[in-house]
Amino acid sequence: MIYYAEPRSWLRRQRVATIRPFLPGDIGDLVRVFNEEAADVPMTWPTTTEEFQEQVVEGGEGASAALPFEPEGLLIADTRGTAAGFVHACRWLREGAEPTGLIRCLWAPPNEVSLAEDLLAQAVAYL
Repeated sequence: MIYYAEPRSWLRRQRVATIRPFLPGDIGDLVRVFNEEAADVPMTWPTTTEEFQEQVVEGGEGASAALPFEPEGLLIADTRGTAAGFVHACRWLREGAEPTGLIRCLWAPPNEVSLAEDLLAQAVAYL
């Protein structure tokens, strides 16, 4: 379990997040996190559960077999049954070379740096 504190005026509120692998029922929560955090990011647009399923989980149009989806590499920061953020790590399988670790995306609220650091550390450990 990961513990971190978030400043709130003169108080510190402690949140508990568990970093865990993706489960099929997580897609709606991940889409919510993505859409909330991507709202102000240039060159991004909202996604749907269908798009997320197709592009991330199923590989999408033009996806390479060299970059397969591994549920263990899509890590969720779970706070009381709700996703607070996620990171997508995968292994690029190139012919004649060792696999290369990639972080495809990291989504966490901008004021929760500790959460993002914990997600990234778990993704690196996965790779």
